[in-house]
Amino acid sequence: MKKTKNQEIRDISEALLKKNFASWPFNPLPDDYGLDFFISIAQDEEVLEYNFLVQLKGSDSLDYKDGFFNFVMKTKHLQSYIKNPIPILLVIYDVNTESGYWINIQKYCRNILNVQDPDWIAQKTKSIKISINNQLNDLGLIRNEIIQSTNENMIIYVENMKWPEGFENFIDNPDRIVDIINKTEIENIKRRIHSSLLYFRRDNIREMQNQFFEIYKLKKRDRHHLQAILAIMTSSNIFTEKIETFIKLTDEGIQLSEELKDQLYCNIFKFFFHYYSTFEILTKQQIPNILKRLEASKKSNQIDVFIKLIWESENIDLNNLLKEHSRKILEILNILLESGDLFEYHTLSLHLLQIEVFLNSILKDHIEMSVFSKVLEKNERFIQLMVELSEKFEIIDNQLHTYLLTGGYYEAYNQDKAEEFYRKGLRLAKNSNHQYYIKKFNYNLENLGRTSELFTLNDIVKMPLSKTIETLKIFKFSNLNSIEDSLIRGSLKLALNDLNPVNILKKCKSILVGYYPSTLGQAEGIYSLGLKRITCERYKIIYESGNLRNIFDLYEKKYCSQCDKINPREHDYNPPTSIISEMTERINEIGQNSSKNT
Repeated sequence: MKKTKNQEIRDISEALLKKNFASWPFNPLPDDYGLDFFISIAQDEEVLEYNFLVQLKGSDSLDYKDGFFNFVMKTKHLQSYIKNPIPILLVIYDVNTESGYWINIQKYCRNILNVQDPDWIAQKTKSIKISINNQLNDLGLIRNEIIQSTNENMIIYVENMKWPEGFENFIDNPDRIVDIINKTEIENIKRRIHSSLLYFRRDNIREMQNQFFEIYKLKKRDRHHLQAILAIMTSSNIFTEKIETFIKLTDEGIQLSEELKDQLYCNIFKFFFHYYSTFEILTKQQIPNILKRLEASKKSNQIDVFIKLIWESENIDLNNLLKEHSRKILEILNILLESGDLFEYHTLSLHLLQIEVFLNSILKDHIEMSVFSKVLEKNERFIQLMVELSEKFEIIDNQLHTYLLTGGYYEAYNQDKAEEFYRKGLRLAKNSNHQYYIKKFNYNLENLGRTSELFTLNDIVKMPLSKTIETLKIFKFSNLNSIEDSLIRGSLKLALNDLNPVNILKKCKSILVGYYPSTLGQAEGIYSLGLKRITCERYKIIYESGNLRNIFDLYEKKYCSQCDKINPREHDYNPPTSIISEMTERINEIGQNSSKNT
């Protein structure tokens, strides 16, 4: 079929536009987007963090006069442009002269139309006056314009998020006020969702999350609220936040989605409930147990029978819990597959892959590589399917995340393959100017092949004691109330209360506290589960008991209350964890040469 004249003009204009921006990442947009191209700025072969959109128009009948020409636009298009925080250039090509001209259409609407014709929005069309000095081949001028406009747009965009005033004009019409508020809230929600994507691509995670927190605080109890809950969960760091926070959000999401009869979101939140529960069991109990056993197997003759019994019974319970959560997770994924929700299926599967990558990074240095590789190779077809799906969806963020996790998966046993995916992801991230993933891929490529080092004992003793205590509380004492054996539960509670000797040590620089963990304390890795001793560098009399607080009260009453050489430590005293072993050794030395009171 022969092309129409308009189609020919369109094709010529697009070819000339691509030629002008050949050195900048250039991406066409779908027809239903309302705009034609998404372009990123580059300088010295480096992609900058600035992007802009292009509305392309071609003409063979431009009328030049006094260094300008006019071009008529529909005002409904102009109105949509000024609401977009990304700079938009209107590009006009004169196909007769093969010359391109541009204008920052948002700035023109704000600075020219709003001043010269405040009622322009009420009109159907508006004539735009474009200078022939704005030549499209001057990339330096365009670069400066986009950088300046990006900053201006962001300021204006944020200011427009404020709730509009003037509701007092409708004081006698409460229904009208409610309509305006609801409409304004929805518009702001849409803006915040769009803004969050921009912040994410600029690697500003904090501001991205803030946009969703603002939506969350509205408590609209609609799908937007479900989106906000899910976004807060998935953009938060599961390795640093408390799992209880995530579980609470999943509960809220399940309740609201059931209330709204939204089965898709209900399944998604149920998935995350089991996902977070699995992650908690693995990181707080299962992985530490595995590493503990692997380390102990190197000196098997020293493992106490009682410790073996504790480990074995605990491992059986944990495996049963993990199997139940895994069964529920697979049920939900199958439901999504059967209902045709492939994108959701893919996204949730990536979360499972993330756990797999995390576990592999820890275990790869502790398991024989031939065995390790054999297990991982079985999943290669599934991994490849994840990659193929992401490429079919053609959603940049999803595709980049898939490449990142796939590279991480292969890194455990096939580093050439890992590098292939990291480089593939880096190219895509640079083309789309996605700063978050550019940083991620660069980091992974720089550290590819390095041995992952877990905290060694030497690392731990250098940590502040307060940090070690905080970690022990999270990992060892978070499930106290679920322990059925009252004796073990009581012992752990006593150990929890005696974890922190700092307040005692602050009383005087001469005080020493020693810890002597029992067999159970050694098995659980809790230094305060067992005998404690207190002494003083001056008096050198040792008191010991299972309860640190009690023996210090006695020691303080007998010796400290009558001492005239008390020398308190600083108020913010926070020693390294090594203080525990150092004081214990010092007490052992004192004990060899002085008396001991029980």
